[in-house]
Amino acid sequence: MMPDDTFMRRLAFIKYLYSLGVEQSEYPEPREAVSVLSFHDSIELFLQLASEYRNVGAKDLELLEYWDKFEKKSPSISLGQKEGVRRLSRARGGLKHQGILPSRMDIESFRACSTSFFEENTPLVFGIQFADVSMVSLVYSPEARTYLEKADKLVEEGKREDALDQVVMAFTQLVDELESKNEAIRHMPTLSLADRSALSRYHFEGSDKDRLNMLVTEVNDDIRDLREKVAIIGLGLDYSRYLRFRLLTQGIVVWWDSMHMKHIDHLGHLIPVKKQAASADSCRFCIDFVVELALRIQEAEPSVPT
Repeated sequence: MMPDDTFMRRLAFIKYLYSLGVEQSEYPEPREAVSVLSFHDSIELFLQLASEYRNVGAKDLELLEYWDKFEKKSPSISLGQKEGVRRLSRARGGLKHQGILPSRMDIESFRACSTSFFEENTPLVFGIQFADVSMVSLVYSPEARTYLEKADKLVEEGKREDALDQVVMAFTQLVDELESKNEAIRHMPTLSLADRSALSRYHFEGSDKDRLNMLVTEVNDDIRDLREKVAIIGLGLDYSRYLRFRLLTQGIVVWWDSMHMKHIDHLGHLIPVKKQAASADSCRFCIDFVVELALRIQEAEPSVPT
């Protein structure tokens, strides 16, 4: 049987912890050591949830005792990656209690072990692939969540370029919501119609007017871009991941028109856009990045819905 929504949300949170570990494992030394804690916590939470889902009856077990419990369960389940998790648990104890930093090679080994643990054991316990566990359910913004759910479905259908459109719409929705709640970002100035009127006293004519409109639009685009970067940095998101997200979604510009997206040039003319080929992994990265943005926004809010 498929896990119900409650189990899926808890699995999504576990996947989020694991994804944090993957991100942390790429930090420079010695910061990457913190990934050991995230990998260990995500695996421990998975085993606790798995024992509950399979009614193993495990309570207050040490991490490595879960393997024997599942082996003795009828029908028996042979969990994988026990020895790798043993090494991870030993490294976590050394780091937490003695301050022993794992080597870069160890970190890479723990990342590979954790990935294999989830990929092997999720189908065994829950009957689904780990890749099919979506973190989108953790997003509280209904509009952004809807776009991300569409993106998930489009990736499954192989329509990856269309999926990226939906991801960018979700990203834009979240940034707009953040800016509307943040005084410092919201009050960053833009050039208004009144500013255009004031500039008109210089008697721009013909093509000069088009250039003026283009200049004002470009300045406002730059200001919006700056506001977006301020929001990303302020939330503590990894800036290199943001740059990768922007690189993968370049050329996708969101303009709202009754819930549709258009591609428009600086003069407001509708233009055809040749979309870049996108891999499934690139789409998943972009979806995960926007989910992480949503979670950071939710953490920054004083209260969120339950």
